[in-house]
Amino acid sequence: FPVFEELLVLAGVRIASGHKQRAAFRLVFGAILSISDTLSDVVLVYTYFPTSKSVFAIACVSSLLFNIVIQLLTVFVQYRNHSLQRRITESLYVLTFIKPGIDAYRVVNGNEMEVGCLVSPKGELEVMRMSELFAESIPFTLILTYALLTGNVREEPVAAIFSLIISVCSAAFISAGVSYDQDTDKNNRAENPNFYGCIPDDTMNRIKVFACCFTISACQLTTKALACSLCAVQNMFTAFMYL
Repeated sequence: FPVFEELLVLAGVRIASGHKQRAAFRLVFGAILSISDTLSDVVLVYTYFPTSKSVFAIACVSSLLFNIVIQLLTVFVQYRNHSLQRRITESLYVLTFIKPGIDAYRVVNGNEMEVGCLVSPKGELEVMRMSELFAESIPFTLILTYALLTGNVREEPVAAIFSLIISVCSAAFISAGVSYDQDTDKNNRAENPNFYGCIPDDTMNRIKVFACCFTISACQLTTKALACSLCAVQNMFTAFMYL
């Protein structure tokens, strides 16, 4: 019947709209968490660099610079066929730590892949998130856990603890988000239904699964960092072997 057909179409539109709003919220929240992570790291470096514990600040700076270099190289490859002004603009986004917000905005707006780019805006966002995860969040977690265990940040422990919490949450959110996006992607489910598709389709169960993934990732990273730091307290070689 036409009436029922209209109701089904309307229900489908509302469901799709709800999915888009939740995806947009997750992207925006992830971008805010990512920017907060970087800013908290900068504040931590500024706090400890003038003190006698500058070795930890130098280690944090090295990790932060490593992430920036990877993101700058990604920008150069992604926009190699664009104008110099565009490459400079994208590089400034990276250097001012607002690149996650810019990428999230493009994905939320549904921007298509530009001519001359290597990957889509969503692909670029994923690369930047993985760079932050492996080059900044995880190394910062290891460094700060070791510093806290050895009592080397007694001057300003609040700053170190706050930065550690933000780094763990950022890494866990990125890890959970990547797994969630890969599993719920329609193309992945169509091409490999035996591997993808474990996350339910209804909203509440998806929220529960994402929350569980986030919690498990945060707990696993914390325990791994703690175990590695305890090994490092006894012997650095043991810590490297554990890694």
